[in-house]
Amino acid sequence: MVVKYKKPRSINSVSIGLLFLLGLAVYAIAFTWPVYTLSSRAKGVLLDALPMLYRAKPAHGRGR
Repeated sequence: MVVKYKKPRSINSVSIGLLFLLGLAVYAIAFTWPVYTLSSRAKGVLLDALPMLYRAKPAHGRGR
């Protein structure tokens, strides 16, 4: 006995769900990337200024 299977449609609920998840991931990356780059740039500026601020610390404050 030969079983004949129906050929699945090219666009089905799984395909739509995967496309939705992919779109959601692209949306999340597109809107969080500028925030991430700004925060990392600000962190870099602060880390560059840290040695200068450390040298500006008054010497008489040590040892207390």
